[in-house]
Amino acid sequence: MKKSLLKITAPALAIGLAFSVQGGALAHSPNASAQGKANANSEVKVNHVPSQIKVVKIDKRLAPVEKRLASVNSELSQIVTILSTKESLTLEEFSYYEDRIKGLNNRLKASTNQLNAVSKKLGSGSSAVVEVKLGISGSKGAITEAQTLLKSIPIVAAPPETEVPTETDVPAESPVTP
Repeated sequence: MKKSLLKITAPALAIGLAFSVQGGALAHSPNASAQGKANANSEVKVNHVPSQIKVVKIDKRLAPVEKRLASVNSELSQIVTILSTKESLTLEEFSYYEDRIKGLNNRLKASTNQLNAVSKKLGSGSSAVVEVKLGISGSKGAITEAQTLLKSIPIVAAPPETEVPTETDVPAESPVTP
């Protein structure tokens, strides 16, 4: 079906281009037929390829954003899993998890900035762009929930470290010699 459609449309397109306004304007030139063929070929590419190129460019530019978003979601789910099992945290643990969540939030902001740049350049009406925007907003909500979970876990003082003497640390009793 596609081959027969192509066989029918190709000659019709060539005839249409031959009788177009440009074809008549080039008739005064000694190389009119060669120039007409060159222009006809370039016009066909320009008319049909930009939409395909635009889709490829959008996909190519969104790939790093989607990769970063997946990485943020993966790390965030690991942190939430760990935090949900904790009954209490030391101050060091709290700072560690707080810094990790802030880092994930910063990576998400970088993804938002990159997505905005792609949207400006190639348009924000694409379904792929809308899908990534929804993913980012969902991740922002999950980060807020993780921060709330972290703040709900009580912080306890770290237990003092006590040294337990080992057998090698205890001085050996020397035998008494008279």
